Amino acid sequence: MEQIEQTLQLWQAMIQEEVTDSLDRMQSGYDKHLDSLRQQAQHSDDLLLAYQQEVITKTGVSVKIKQVTHQGYFLEVTPKDIQRFESQSLASDEKR
Repeated sequence: MEQIEQTLQLWQAMIQEEVTDSLDRMQSGYDKHLDSLRQQAQHSDDLLLAYQQEVITKTGVSVKIKQVTHQGYFLEVTPKDIQRFESQSLASDEKR
């Protein structure tokens, strides 16, 4: 009986009381990894903008992040900057 009560308490701590999204049933703060994944999913636009700024800062080349439906994201570089971008990217990879 005690084991059943412990399991019930575990479920109550884990599941949100009010579910706003059918995929978001776990309580925030219950699992750090899940919270991190939730943060990434809810703020992916901010992460992409930060990545774009990081690439621009490292390479000095203006890039845009574009999305192709059902395929994902890619970096768009102007034809005049492509060679400079490639050489900057290769140089930074060699330093690692």
